[in-house]
Amino acid sequence: MRADTSARAYLLASAILLGGGCMRARDVDALIEERAVPSSWSATGDAEASDRWWEAFDDPELNNLVAEALGENLDVKMAAARLAQARALAGVSRAALSPSVDGSYAFIESDPSNPAMAASSISFTASYEIDLFGGARSAVRAAEDSYRASVEDAKSAMIAVAANVATNWYELVALRERLALLGRQLDVNERYLKVVEAGNRQGRATRADLLQQRQQVLNTKTDISATRTQAALREHTLAVLLGRLPTDELGTQRDALPELPPVPATGVPADVLRARPDVMGAEYRLRSANHSLGEAIAARFPRLSLSATGSYEGADLGGTFDNWLTSLVGNLLGPICDGGRRRREVERNEAVVEERLASYRKTVLEALKEVEDALERESGQRDFVAKTESSLALARDIHDRQRARYVNGQLDYAIVVGALRSAQGLESALIDARRNALMFRIQLYRALGGGWDSVEPATPGEV
Repeated sequence: MRADTSARAYLLASAILLGGGCMRARDVDALIEERAVPSSWSATGDAEASDRWWEAFDDPELNNLVAEALGENLDVKMAAARLAQARALAGVSRAALSPSVDGSYAFIESDPSNPAMAASSISFTASYEIDLFGGARSAVRAAEDSYRASVEDAKSAMIAVAANVATNWYELVALRERLALLGRQLDVNERYLKVVEAGNRQGRATRADLLQQRQQVLNTKTDISATRTQAALREHTLAVLLGRLPTDELGTQRDALPELPPVPATGVPADVLRARPDVMGAEYRLRSANHSLGEAIAARFPRLSLSATGSYEGADLGGTFDNWLTSLVGNLLGPICDGGRRRREVERNEAVVEERLASYRKTVLEALKEVEDALERESGQRDFVAKTESSLALARDIHDRQRARYVNGQLDYAIVVGALRSAQGLESALIDARRNALMFRIQLYRALGGGWDSVEPATPGEV
């Protein structure tokens, strides 16, 4: 009775000394609700958004590349391994809530010639710490939220890999399309060279006109060589993204960029933030740090542990259990003087929570910026593509008219060559503009996040 009274008095004194208003974890839900989120985006589309956004390009080869990358990419595999580590750590932390039982068995034979002198002993020890102030539960919640953050990291890795594959794929397709265009331009320039050579012999074209056209042919051949090198480098990059050797053949044929799909509906900013793995990962890290703060606070309070032991020793294990010795012990252990170590640990965890809160808020702002930037680039690039197409149509018309006047002897060749170069330059510029429009669309899809429901955290009981 006196021991029980003393224990209660110790607990009460500890609660009075340590239970001040500042000694508690933060209200994370309230902190998250404080974030400033706009009610809508500056622009939106009408097309239904999908997690498998790459399928909107209607490109079977891209679909195959992304599917292979999500299964074989080494960044994805590393993220999966880190996820398995976090899951195991959460399981280890949860095991601390359960009692532990250890057993031992020994056989002692002091005289081999006399079996009666042999004896056996068995003992069991069980221990359990009562989580009076929630420290163990806080540790479990911290580990579980850390695991959930790793799940979001795995989703982020998948999104990044899919976007990198799509980006490099359409960079490669654009280079292939440019090679085809340069081949056609080389044919045109070589035909013009023959015309100039004939005109030079007839006195209708100067030596400078001839050298200028030869230079144009050589420049086109140089562009072809450089573009082939760039295409080979893109193939190497794609092969590595797929987990292959850089020199492995991709086995793809596409050599023309697809049309830009309709603009996806961007939805409500709050929903987009909930769909972005980086935002959710930052939130779970904030929650995990807050639970670790609760664990540090609980460490300043007493701990109550129970232990039970049972042992048996004798020559006949088949006998009754009347000779078993058992004991049950309760221990109350609490800090008295630790040089301020536990208090400093609480302060450290409070600072970690503040850091994670700032990181979360920064991640939210960056996410909002990425979506708005992607929408702005998308809108501006669509307008740029349309203007480039109009400029190219005008340049071709001007070239055709000036070529006709040159044939009729009404115009110098230099003017015709200038018009040809302008048209050919705009042909290349249009490929670049359409490629960039696809790049900005990929950035928009990536900024919108997506659900990625194929990767889901286990429930707390399954961790």
